[in-house]
Amino acid sequence: MSRHLPRWKRFGFSTIRPTPLDGLDVPSFVISQVPMELWERIIDLVGAKSNTDPIAYYPAIRTCCLVCSSWLPRSRYNLFSTIFVTEELSRSGFNRVYCLARTACESSDLAYLINELQIWPRTPGRAVPLALAVGPGSWATSMVSLRSLKLVAVGWYPVLYTATISQFPALVRLELERVAFDRASSLFYLIWSLPHLVCVIMNHVTIPKLSQMNFDNLCLTCPKAVLDCLTELYISGNLADMEHFPPPGAFGKALRKVHLEFSSRHWHNTQFLQP
Repeated sequence: MSRHLPRWKRFGFSTIRPTPLDGLDVPSFVISQVPMELWERIIDLVGAKSNTDPIAYYPAIRTCCLVCSSWLPRSRYNLFSTIFVTEELSRSGFNRVYCLARTACESSDLAYLINELQIWPRTPGRAVPLALAVGPGSWATSMVSLRSLKLVAVGWYPVLYTATISQFPALVRLELERVAFDRASSLFYLIWSLPHLVCVIMNHVTIPKLSQMNFDNLCLTCPKAVLDCLTELYISGNLADMEHFPPPGAFGKALRKVHLEFSSRHWHNTQFLQP
């Protein structure tokens, strides 16, 4: 197993020697002495959907998975199908998204397992750049199985997000929570860059006023075939001005379920179907 040890640092979730419960004072033991069935059960419990804060997911067990190549594919899937990034820096001081990006480029077998990526900075409003150079090409294109992306309370700067997000090849669900857009147009340029989107959810977002000039520009630049797959749209939050929102056809023509809830003009709990 020693030949696999360099892979410990590739994912960046833990760069220390793995223990069963990271950070707790527990007796050390040899991993090979633990029955495989017990490890499988632990993995299933860690990977199970629950109300547990994602910060509580133990990075050490994921690290064990990296160095134990004998673990079954089911184990790896349960550990890597959903990835939470909750801190800007790892223990070694590296940007955690950078560590994820490097793993996606260097370990395609692990990148293939990631279906959902969630980024929750501990400090609300902090920017967590996705535009990273970790090698030739874009790390986002390596995430061939990524279907869902969720960003919570990140500081929104289009240059740090839009170009990279648009390169995820199979993204069908985008969820933004407690995000304040710099401009209303940034919202549309983001979703227009994702042609395969089926569902867009935006909770407690802030959308600035859309000027007449920007409104006219969006109407002119809106792609002819935009968001042909988008059937579900949910937006709640603060909208500075609803006079120009949204531009005609900005959310495509395939919508079947729409929920709009804004803090102005009493548009609370408005739901309708569009044929």
